[in-house]
Amino acid sequence: GVKELSNGGRCGVIVNDVEECQEAITNIVFDEDTNRRMREACRQHIKNYTMEKQKEKIEDLFDRL
Repeated sequence: GVKELSNGGRCGVIVNDVEECQEAITNIVFDEDTNRRMREACRQHIKNYTMEKQKEKIEDLFDRL
């Protein structure tokens, strides 16, 4: 889900209202260090969601049934 994809805030920010959303977008867009860290973390994290990895997870699930 969304929490899993946000990777504990390293790859995205979960917000609860418009003000939090505005603050998160501003921080990500205008803070170069935050932007760079998030980009790098996302590049690494997304490797967990390749088709091959997802196939392995599904096969593992069926093996446990």
